[in-house]
Amino acid sequence: MGGYPCTVVRGAAGADMPCRADISALDAPALILSCTGYPAHPTETATELARLSPRAVRHTASAADRQRRQLRHVQAQASSAAAARHSGGDRRVGKRAHPR
Repeated sequence: MGGYPCTVVRGAAGADMPCRADISALDAPALILSCTGYPAHPTETATELARLSPRAVRHTASAADRQRRQLRHVQAQASSAAAARHSGGDRRVGKRAHPR
């Protein structure tokens, strides 16, 4: 896993939280995600953000949930590649199969 989204997550994980008064003043819905056992999405920070954000919804996943989602993603990619090989299409993982 890599690329731009991961860079953003890593950067956010290492950044200081904005001023608490500024967070409390936000008048927008927010989805706050955290993951137990995963330092890029600390539950302590999510708890504080949810407490401060008047319209926030918080969801905490476990590290096991995250691993299951990653496994499903890898399995889907492998199935896609196998289907492409079977149909004679594009063999690259993550690309749509195109008949030759």
